[in-house]
Amino acid sequence: MRAHPVAVGSKVSVEFKLLLADGQIVDSAGRDDPLQFVVGDQTLVEGLEQRLLGLSPGERARFNISAQEFVFGVHDDEKILTMAREEFADEMELDQDHIVAFDLPNGEEVLGTIRGLHGDDVEVDFNHPLVGRDFVFEVEILDVMNKT
Repeated sequence: MRAHPVAVGSKVSVEFKLLLADGQIVDSAGRDDPLQFVVGDQTLVEGLEQRLLGLSPGERARFNISAQEFVFGVHDDEKILTMAREEFADEMELDQDHIVAFDLPNGEEVLGTIRGLHGDDVEVDFNHPLVGRDFVFEVEILDVMNKT
């Protein structure tokens, strides 16, 4: 009997990586702590979710995604903020294009990309790190439970 393929409404468990063209991992979930979600619940952006439809447990896929697909939206200049260098740990590398995780007061994590250092100021872009970039989405479907 063939395993259930991913469909809208399926509960899915996946191992994945989102990578920049240079191989830098932007986000990932491993086999020991996979991403689990229901297709259509907006846990995963629609542009990535759609690529999973029809895949079955055990299948791996690699998708090269163009910046022109706007999977993570369009660039918003209002999400570029200037922060004081003292707000970062002394040992933290603040190289241009380095992606940094920030903890919000509600416990949520948000990613910011270092855009530049200007004296005692650090320019941080809080647009999703993949907005306006080509990237790779690698995924393995671990489990699929279809709605009954």
